[in-house]
This record gives sequence, structure tokens and C-alpha cells, in this order.
Amino acid sequence: MKKIRQHSIERHIKNNAIVRRSQHGFIKGKSCLTSLISCCDWVAHLLDEGKAENVVFLDFSQAFDTVPHLLDKLSNCRMSEFMVRWMKNFFQP
Repeated sequence: MKKIRQHSIERHIKNNAIVRRSQHGFIKGKSCLTSLISCCDWVAHLLDEGKAENVVFLDFSQAFDTVPHLLDKLSNCRMSEFMVRWMKNFFQP
């Protein structure tokens, strides 16, 4: 059941272009490592062109403290009411 819901959510996000292609976190086939490589590649490209770039790295180690906020965002992304309720029940006992 979990895999079916996960696939449904991933398909909805992809079909509705909710997440940018540059997003790495929580995207299948992408990770913190691919994000770092992409960032380093971009900065190297700018430096090759003689341009400067500022980079800020943040550690959101408490990311799951924001689950209620993320559930509200799901509602705003045209996610079905059923799916949002299911997610709320799953994350908030």
C-alpha cells in the first residue's frame, strides 16, 4: 500500500511540475551528493566565465519538525483531499 501511495504522489508531482528539475532532495535518483556535484559544476562554470558566485549551505537536520507545514503545502499543490488526509493520519497519530 505504501509503494502505491508513494508512486501516486511521485506521479502527481511530476505530471503537475510541482518540483523544479533542479530539486535534489527526496527525488528518486538524486541525493545530497548529486546536489553538491551540480552546485560545484555550476560554480566552476561561472568561475570559468570570470564571474563570482556566493554559496550558502544549510543543514535542515530537524526537517521532519515541519511536517504539519508540509501537509498544508500539499493541499495547496492540488493534491487530492483524500491523499492529504491519509498523509496527515500517517504523520500525526
